Amino acid sequence: MFLPTTRQELQQRGWDQLDVILVTGDAYIDSPHIGIAVVGHTLADVGYRVGVIAQPDIHSPDDITRLGEPALFWGVSGGSIDSMVANYTALKKPRRSDDYTPGGQNDRRPDRAVIVYTNLIKRYYKDTAPIVLGGLEASLRRVAHYDYWDDAIRRSVLLDAKADYLIYGMAEKSVVAFADAVRFGRSPRHLRGLCYVDDEPRSTSLELPPYEKVREDKQAFIEMFHTFYQNNDPRRAVRPADMLPDGDYWCSGVTTIRYSINHNSGPPGPSGAAQTHNANTILNSHHPGGVNGAMADGSVHFLSESMDLEILRRLAAKDDGQPVDEF
Repeated sequence: MFLPTTRQELQQRGWDQLDVILVTGDAYIDSPHIGIAVVGHTLADVGYRVGVIAQPDIHSPDDITRLGEPALFWGVSGGSIDSMVANYTALKKPRRSDDYTPGGQNDRRPDRAVIVYTNLIKRYYKDTAPIVLGGLEASLRRVAHYDYWDDAIRRSVLLDAKADYLIYGMAEKSVVAFADAVRFGRSPRHLRGLCYVDDEPRSTSLELPPYEKVREDKQAFIEMFHTFYQNNDPRRAVRPADMLPDGDYWCSGVTTIRYSINHNSGPPGPSGAAQTHNANTILNSHHPGGVNGAMADGSVHFLSESMDLEILRRLAAKDDGQPVDEF
């Protein structure tokens, strides 16, 4: 079943308000290959009322207000690809086409979409539900980063967008846990994969250099990124805290593989595996008994669905120093 996208579709279901509204830079494509569809159906599968606003007109209130305000939170994504990559070539020339826009015309996705969409929501809803950033654009820009189009170091997109939270990575477990926390009036700040602004870091946090320093000092930026990268492994990572210009801290967590190949967490799908929208079905395939996996050296190996979960985790973890047994 498609997620509702219009007020009429809400009325047909007898809903007066949605729990979650997802805003995306892509057209709404109900496919397991599209992150917004997966997140939306994952929330819907556990009982939340979810709607989608796809490629809203940023010059008018008509699109962003057509579903009203959500009871729990807004989810904002630039879409399946970073909006600057979608809109410009490597030579910084505008792209004419967009595979995720109806008709293929590149005329619907704004530059720096997560920032623009967050501001669009705040323009028409002053005191609204929390705004949560997600998707590829937000995930890759969650700390101070080099921006090719500006040829400069930009700070976390969470700050530029002035959103409330950022959930990075696949996030299908985290977003359900976040919805549960907001629904029952609990703080979501303990969740893995969640970023937010706080006035002080946790006692166990790893402090990264402040934005002003990495913006001006190339070596400091390199060292900051190495520290950040090395602490993304769920087995040995220290929770990073990126010190922000105003003295606040931005905290983040990690996620990991929880299920084996073709893990059946729901009714069987076409391949005999779980339905594609079920949470944390990490790897599935139409190949009977497993999946073909590409290794870092370019080789391809068949990974059996009966392989030990610990071996699968070690294969998936990068630079963790753990040996991998025969598989």
